[in-house]
Amino acid sequence: KQTSGWREFTNINEIISENHFAVPEVKAVKGSEFTLPICLNNVVAISDLQFDIYLPSGVNIKNGNEKNSLQLTDRATSSHVVTAATQSDGAIRIIIYSNEAKAFEGNEGEILNITLEIASNFNGECKIELKNATLTAPDNSVYMASNLLIIVELLAPQKGDANSDGIVNIADINAVANYILHNETSKINITQADVATNGQINVIDLVGIANIILGNYPNTNARKKAFESYSENTNRFYIENFDIEAGEEKEIAIVLDNTIMFSAFQTDIYLPEGLSIKQVDGAYCVALTDRKSDHVVSVAKQSDGAMRILAYSISSAEFSGNSGNLALFTVVADNDFNSGDIRITNTIFSQKDMSEYLFNDEYTAVNGDNSVVSIESDNSYISVSNGAMTVHHANSDAAVKIYNMNGVLLYNTTIAQVSSIRLPQGIYIVKVNESIKKVVL
Repeated sequence: KQTSGWREFTNINEIISENHFAVPEVKAVKGSEFTLPICLNNVVAISDLQFDIYLPSGVNIKNGNEKNSLQLTDRATSSHVVTAATQSDGAIRIIIYSNEAKAFEGNEGEILNITLEIASNFNGECKIELKNATLTAPDNSVYMASNLLIIVELLAPQKGDANSDGIVNIADINAVANYILHNETSKINITQADVATNGQINVIDLVGIANIILGNYPNTNARKKAFESYSENTNRFYIENFDIEAGEEKEIAIVLDNTIMFSAFQTDIYLPEGLSIKQVDGAYCVALTDRKSDHVVSVAKQSDGAMRILAYSISSAEFSGNSGNLALFTVVADNDFNSGDIRITNTIFSQKDMSEYLFNDEYTAVNGDNSVVSIESDNSYISVSNGAMTVHHANSDAAVKIYNMNGVLLYNTTIAQVSSIRLPQGIYIVKVNESIKKVVL
């Protein structure tokens, strides 16, 4: 009141506070999804609210206006629900209400998280407007809140930033590991996580992210060269045949025989019916041997029943030695278990420079003979994956005949075509030229 200019105003009232919305700093990477947290700071109890959000072209709520992209926080009570609908002017109207007129918990903080997607070709400044906000108290009193302009900071995309937070660190390794083990697609930017730039997300990308964190740029040329020369290597990752009594548990070793040094791997293990990996307090009993360095190992059951094992080193350290047990796990046989086969498949090993090696499928006989048997020996062998066969070390135009166990000819084809055939689970006799093999899918 004593200041020149301001003293011309004769009716000045101090406003201590008011109900209003706020949004903390938000960052996003083009071509990815990000979370927009909506905070409500209220000086009176509020039970219901609505507002309109105007999104720029190229920014959309993930999966349209589906509920899973609109997540209430713990400030909402069990009676609160959230819904959204697109208006004629393009706005997304969001309504949060309680059919019991219960007030939100507390007086400040996040009330709603909205998952948004931003196009990879988005141009210009990313401005989001929140307008037409109406708040309702439990006694039906109505309050207004001012409009809010939100400017999202756009970050340059960078390889390894799997969670799109603008930096590459251990959180990105965790995000990729969870994707490999649990397919948590909602927490990963596929393009940025694909450090190996091969269109897949696997253990190679974990090694790549570790290299980025350590300041070593991934050598993708070395990776490609190693992948192309795989047919020349003789590395094996396998389990020796073993016997187990019904109701018994036994520790089993996975052996790595390697002519080159590796730093990480992932593999899928299919156990026969009646055989399972022991669990203690919900954790699978799988561990690495003293061939490890600072490696960690994780296990998760896949939707098709496979047990996926993932092992890697934050420092890209190598496994020691060139032969011997690399991992140990405890299996438990059901009381009615008889026999079966263990299949190790989808095995990928990585060197510290991201060189990628795909191992052949391996079969282990439990209380019996091997499931893949050469009845008449030659240099060719058959691997199976996802219900398909692949014949190795034979001419691509060689004849292949596939019979069922009743001797009925199912397919008369060539090696070049056999991998495109998908067969149901069962036992088959496969004739490659004059070599006859029994194959179990």
